[in-house]
Amino acid sequence: MDLHNDIKSGVPGVAVDGRVGRSTSFEVTLNGKLLFSKLKTGGFPINTEIVTAIKEYKGEGDVTPVTNTASNCVLL
Repeated sequence: MDLHNDIKSGVPGVAVDGRVGRSTSFEVTLNGKLLFSKLKTGGFPINTEIVTAIKEYKGEGDVTPVTNTASNCVLL
């Protein structure tokens, strides 16, 4: 929920939704284009980098993938 809230507060008016995906996966897409993949990076994203990438996206063409991962991930 933290990423959801960070996106909503950082990019007012944006629509955010979620769904259950493959086991052990966590992916973020922007207009149907892959922005972040836990399967490719091995970790979870840094929320501020996701918000920045969304703000910088101009609505056309490819998105610039976020590849940095948070070093303090805790799974409960």
